[in-house]
This record gives sequence, structure tokens and C-alpha cells, in this order.
Amino acid sequence: MVFTPQFTLLTCSRLSGLSMNTTNRLLTRSCFQLAMVKNKHQNHLNYLNRKDSTTSYIYQHTYSSYQEMIAKEKQNAKSYMLIEDLTSKLKIDSKSNIESILDTPVTNYWEYWIGNKHYFLVSLTDYPSFEKKSETILPEAKFPMSLRIYQITKLPSTKVSNESNKMSTKRWDLRMHRQSVKSANLLDGNDNLDENIRQFTYNISQSELECKLKFFVINAFEEFFCQGVFNAFHLVPFGSSVNSLGWGSSGLDLCLTTKYQPLPSSILVPSAGDLLDGTIKRQRCIKTYHNMMKSGLIPGVNNVSQPNNNTCQVYSYLTANDVTITCTDPATLEFFKISEILFEITRADERVLHLIHFCKLWAEFQGILSRTFNNLILTMLIINYLQIRRPFPILPPLEQFFSEPEIRMDKNMIQDTKSSFNDVLLGFFRHLGTFDFSHSGINIFLGKCIRKPTRDVLFVLDPAKGSNMSTKVSKNELDNITKVGLKSYKLLASGCSLQTLLKPIALDTYKKTTLV
Repeated sequence: MVFTPQFTLLTCSRLSGLSMNTTNRLLTRSCFQLAMVKNKHQNHLNYLNRKDSTTSYIYQHTYSSYQEMIAKEKQNAKSYMLIEDLTSKLKIDSKSNIESILDTPVTNYWEYWIGNKHYFLVSLTDYPSFEKKSETILPEAKFPMSLRIYQITKLPSTKVSNESNKMSTKRWDLRMHRQSVKSANLLDGNDNLDENIRQFTYNISQSELECKLKFFVINAFEEFFCQGVFNAFHLVPFGSSVNSLGWGSSGLDLCLTTKYQPLPSSILVPSAGDLLDGTIKRQRCIKTYHNMMKSGLIPGVNNVSQPNNNTCQVYSYLTANDVTITCTDPATLEFFKISEILFEITRADERVLHLIHFCKLWAEFQGILSRTFNNLILTMLIINYLQIRRPFPILPPLEQFFSEPEIRMDKNMIQDTKSSFNDVLLGFFRHLGTFDFSHSGINIFLGKCIRKPTRDVLFVLDPAKGSNMSTKVSKNELDNITKVGLKSYKLLASGCSLQTLLKPIALDTYKKTTLV
């Protein structure tokens, strides 16, 4: 049977965050072609069935370095646009269908749902040309706050088929997927534990789509925050969303700072260099942006929190992620060097990647994570254990990496290459349950344990700031963490499966004993 393309008018408008009446006055209706297709709906990038990877299986690790990943993802995001299907019935079989809608060449596209919201992230071959063309039909495209979000509001009646109801059961929902990959049942318990945990890490780690969505948000924020009178600013991502240890649900951390960092010996420096060199200046800057976000000028975000010192948090409902913006002086960017270091050490040895991902999920199931004891502190404890592990450590001290402009960690820096994941996991639980936290502290910068310089219950030295990052951890909290670690060690040593550790553990009521 030959299917004749059916055409209809699609209302495609940019979201400006303004009131409906104001938006209607700003926007002009535009017409796009929509071709009917016979093929059954198929998402050509199905992240629910990611079982074909054995090497470089973490998407962000497909780049040769952290800096290359950041630079290329930010550059690629400049060609992205986001389409919201308000009809919830648009079925796309290939990128040619998207091209017929937009009337412009498309490089790639990704489809996803958030609840009953239907989205397409689209990479255009030539976004500037599309934007220039859209200015002739969308007057508000010249508006300073024009972002890359479009809506499809109407489909022809012939586009709605009987298959639409069946389609609803096959939706790739971001939030449902993020919960499903945390299931202990995905650890199938086969004999090949290393391959098993590799697949598990692959499933739970941040997917290509989730990574690109976060960089779409970064680019959209930069186009708003860093244009015109704010041209001296730029956004620097850091944290779990970019260090290869993030999940899809991980919040997006952004540092808002100036582009210029003059050398101490410079005679001629830009006037923008000292825009954020004081606390008051940074607080005023973040408050200015907070007021603009609070007033609804940025589409796709809500729940704008009150500024806390130099920080403001919003929620991106287009990606189902929290976004935290921290305003800081460019001289303090070295504080975020740890993100690049974590990227490199997990790239150099997959056991480190597996251990941190598994222990983060283990800590979540055991309920030991809190505002005072977070994933970053847990990660520091893991790294320090791998540095002091006997008879041979796995990771070296991190001091050497903080002075390098671009970090590269070779595999020859790994001393112990023979221990299995199970050996390393067992050793960490034993270490966590028996370590003398009352007298000793953690220093991953030097790669060793140190005598506690303060009376804090837990001392974990921040390698960049030189201060304790765990000052608010209470004694009861630390006692519970060590008990859970010791119990996990005993269970794993007795032959229990990894699935058992991803269920709440009933702690023994007797006093903890020291293992020999």
C-alpha cells in the first residue's frame, strides 16, 4: 500500500516564560509539513536495552579526556533544540520525519517522556540557519530571552491511530527509568561477577541522552546568563554530572564566573576581571539572576529557591533535574579540579568506577546518606581506602594532579591490577567498619591517613580548600555508618550475593568488635 503524505498546520511557538496573553502577542503562527508514515514506532536509541557495550561503556568515557568531553558536549549543545509534543501522539520513525516538520536537516534526535509529557531532543545540522529562518516567522526569536524550546500543539486526526494506546506502555520515561535501574534484581547473580557488575554500572550510569539533556540546559542558561551586558560571564559544569560518577537523577552543578583570569604578572588586565572578586559582588550577582528566574523569564524551570550566600537552586522540569548555580571568582576554579581527577581515575581503572557506583547505591539503600554525609564524602573515603590498601594500593596520591593544566592518568600508575571487584569491595567494607575514625582523618591529596587536627567526629580533608568537608557529621551518624559497613563485610565474606547488600540490613544489637 502506498501512503500519501498528509499535511497539516502545526503551531510551533517558543516558550518565553511570559504570560499567555503576552506570548500570544509576541508569537506568529508558522506552518510546517508533517508526513504520515506507516512504520511502527521505534526509538532508534533505546536506552532501556543497553546491552551491547563491553569497553568504554560509560558514555562520557568515550572521550579521550575530561576537558575534551566538556568542550565537545558544550559545542554540540549549540545545535540542539527541544520539541515538546503537547498532543502526546506524535510518532517518529526516523529523522526524516523530524526534518519534514522543521524543514531543516537533522543530525540526530532522542525521544523521551517525563510522566505524561512527551519530548524530542533534536540536533540540527545547521542551527544558526534554522534560527535565522525562524526570525522571519517568529518575531520573538529576536527577543533576548529566546530559548531553544518549541511546542507542537496540533496534529491531524489521521495521525492518531489505534496504536497510540499501545504506545503508552512502551514509553521511555526518564523518571521511571532512573528508578528501575536501581533495582537489585538487575544484578542477576551469575558466576562472572566482574561482567555482572560491569553491566550493572553501565545500566545505572548516566546515559548519552541524559548527558546531552544536561548540556542542553547548560547551553540554554549560558545563552541567557552570559549575553549582552553579562557577556563577561560563563558557566563551568562540575560534580557528578560530568565526572562519570553521575546517574540520570544527579543534579546539575554549575559555576557562574568570569571568563577572564589575568596572570599575576599581567600589566594590562580586562576590567571584567574583578567583577566577582568579593563576597558582596557575588551575592548581588546571584540575587540578580535569582530575580530574573523567579519572575519566569527562563522557560523550563520552576521552584526557584532563595539565594543562599553565593548559590541558587532551580528545578528543570524538562530534564527532571535540580540545577544548582554557584557564583564564584575565577581564581577559585581550582576547587572544582576534583571533578576532572575523578573522571580520570575512574577511566584508568574500571574497578574504581564500579566500586563508587555500587557503594553509592548501597549507601542509598542502607539509608546512611544525608545532608551531612553525602556521596562526595563517601567517594573520598573510597578513594582513600584505595590509596592505603595493603599489600598494594590501587590509586596514587592526588597531589601531583592538582598542579597540571590537563590531567591524564596512565594505567601504569595503578599498582595493584590483579584484585577483583569482589576483593576490593570486601576490603572497603572491612576498612569502613574497623577504621579508627576517632583519632585518624582522611587526606586523599597526600594519599594517606593523618592524625585528626580537629575534634570533628569525622575528618575528611577537602583537597582543594584544605578544610574538613565533613564537619557536621554526628557521632551517632558515624557509628551507624561503621556498623552498616561491618555488617556488609560479614555478609559478603560469608558468601552472600550483591543483591543482599542492596536491601536494608538489620544491624546486630551487640557492640562492634574489632576484626583481626
